[in-house]
Amino acid sequence: MAIFRGMSRVFAGAAAVAVALLVVNGCAPERVDEAYAPSRAFSRYRHALIDMGVDRAELGSRWLDAAETALQQPERVDLPLSYTLIFDPAEPEAAAFEFRVRRGQTVVIRVQPDVRPPLLFADLYRLDADREDPPQKVASLDRQNGRLEFRARREAVYQFRLQPEIARGGRVRVEIESAS
Repeated sequence: MAIFRGMSRVFAGAAAVAVALLVVNGCAPERVDEAYAPSRAFSRYRHALIDMGVDRAELGSRWLDAAETALQQPERVDLPLSYTLIFDPAEPEAAAFEFRVRRGQTVVIRVQPDVRPPLLFADLYRLDADREDPPQKVASLDRQNGRLEFRARREAVYQFRLQPEIARGGRVRVEIESAS
C-alpha cells in the first residue's frame, strides 16, 4: 500500500506540473520576433500631439478619433486578405481589419506603401474573448521591411490597424495570410 501511495503522490505531482504548464502556455503571449515587438511609436506620436495642443484643433481631434473608431468599427475579413487602401492626406483616416486566428497558426502581414519611408503606424491587437477589455497591442510592423509575423498561442480575434501620420497619405497595399 505504501508503494501505491507514493506512486499516487508522484502521479499527482506530475499532473500538477502538467496542468501548470498548460495554464502558463495558454496564457503566454504570441510568439513575436524581436523585430515585430510592439512599438510605442503610435503612443509617442499621440502624446506629442496632445502635448503640443494639436488634439484641440479640428484636424488633430479627428485624427485621434479616427484611430479609436478604426478599432471600434473594423472591417471583418477572412484570411487570406489582399487589399489596397488609399489614404487622403487632407482627411485624418485609419483602417482596421479584424480576423480570427486558430491556436498555432502563423500569420504574416505585409504592408507596401507607395511612399518611402512609410509614414504610417501599423499595429496588431488581440481582443479579449468577452470584448470587455480594450484590445491588447501584441506586435507592430517592422518599418524596414514592411512585414509583421506572429504565431498565435491560442485561438483569438485580432485587429490590424493602419494609420498615416497627420497630413500624410497615399496608396497602401495590405496582405494578410495564415499558415497552419
